[in-house]
Amino acid sequence: MIAKRPTPPETMFGDDFKSFVPAADVGEWVEATFFDSSSPVANPEHEYLANAHIGYLWTVVENNRKGKRVIGQCETGSPQGTMGKWSRAWAEQQGVEWFGSVPDFINTLDADYCRECGDAEFMALVEHELYHAAQDVDAFGAPKFSRSTGRPVFVIRDHDVEEFVGVVRRYGADAAGVRNGRCSQPEARDRKSADRTRMWHVSAKGGLVHIESGQLFHCCSPLGLRSDPSPNQASRSDRLAAI
Repeated sequence: MIAKRPTPPETMFGDDFKSFVPAADVGEWVEATFFDSSSPVANPEHEYLANAHIGYLWTVVENNRKGKRVIGQCETGSPQGTMGKWSRAWAEQQGVEWFGSVPDFINTLDADYCRECGDAEFMALVEHELYHAAQDVDAFGAPKFSRSTGRPVFVIRDHDVEEFVGVVRRYGADAAGVRNGRCSQPEARDRKSADRTRMWHVSAKGGLVHIESGQLFHCCSPLGLRSDPSPNQASRSDRLAAI
């Protein structure tokens, strides 16, 4: 049995709202749903995250990128980029106040979207962000660990194509937001890489055809979950993005 999914607190949608609210219940739900091997939808592809500290946030701040509304985002918990010493210090302090310590990753979820979407869409969004959270590898492809702490070295992983293959495989094209045509493919640099390229085509019914090595596979809502977006959400699905 899949645990009931968490929802944003109603206080976020009132007059006296907070822009960001820590979502500890999302982390607990993720562990019970995707990390616990006894869960019917456990995903072994996330095993390396078992010891990662992942913080979750609800937000009502509207975010747009390249003309699309951003509904989810995964970032490393430690401040990145060119920040001054004070800026870095207050960013780390905020992480401690929200999550108890600076997390390895922070996953931010659009509260407005998450309170309206169906179960399949919500699970696909959360797993999309989990797929971004990756353990780095060394020059030989082995998992990388810190020499000073012995802990895994975590990084942000890019998409396989327009969407993570694992998300589409588990939830189908409709819930994953891959529809209205084929995903763009990475440019094949040689014959071997061309042979490994995966192509996803979406059928008129929102199902999925996977073309790889000349074999066709059709799937629709692989986990058997309901996909019940609201009419407004369905009509604007092509303008949503998880990054």
